[in-house]
Amino acid sequence: MENKKEALSAAGNCFGLKILSLLLICFFCLSKGFAQDTERIKVKVGGKIGSHDFKDVAYRFPAFQEAVIQYNSGSPAKGNLNYNQLLGEMHFIGPKGDTLALDNLYLVKLVAIGDSKFYYDPENKSFGELIADYNTVKLLITQKFKTSDKASGVAYDQYSNASATTNYGSYAVNGQIKHLNINEYLVLAKRASYYVADQNNQFFLATKANILKIFSKHKPAVERFMKDNRVDLQKEEDLKKLLAFCTQLP
Repeated sequence: MENKKEALSAAGNCFGLKILSLLLICFFCLSKGFAQDTERIKVKVGGKIGSHDFKDVAYRFPAFQEAVIQYNSGSPAKGNLNYNQLLGEMHFIGPKGDTLALDNLYLVKLVAIGDSKFYYDPENKSFGELIADYNTVKLLITQKFKTSDKASGVAYDQYSNASATTNYGSYAVNGQIKHLNINEYLVLAKRASYYVADQNNQFFLATKANILKIFSKHKPAVERFMKDNRVDLQKEEDLKKLLAFCTQLP
């Protein structure tokens, strides 16, 4: 019970602090869904954040939902949570109304938010959302934002129409703070990575080498299937077909 309380404790108001290093959004262009390197966010230098538009981008769901936290041992716990896609964190609303991060994640196996399940990878310290479950293995997806480009914009005062209170004109790259001019903006690319989790909850990046390692007993058959079907491991549907085939082998 004590561990559960610790797991729901705050690491601090990460919504306000950590977002500074990731660069926060005032204006954006983002389509919904899990596309490969096709989704972009325009980040205005000096922009103000805190609007509903920002929350729509940052969070996986439009609102905090009832969730079940399942631990590696012990009984589950419940709460209202949402997954922050920019920070890769599970957030909940604290007693004072602050947005806080779920702590002590080494205790957590998965978080179920509505019909979606997020498994915790202790090695990479990240959550992967379940796409398909094949009993012996699971297909998961993680999404991250990376700096794609920067470009000159229009006059500074033509950018701003948000109503929050904090301005940002810098961003973090490899631990170093970079500064931009007020007439520039960054373009962040949303990129998906696929993982395969085995029965021991060990996560493997969905590469050919790892797939063959997981299904080493059937290596020739798996290689032949990948070649005959021209499997693209960056495509979700191809991965589903491949894993469905692999898990049906005797």
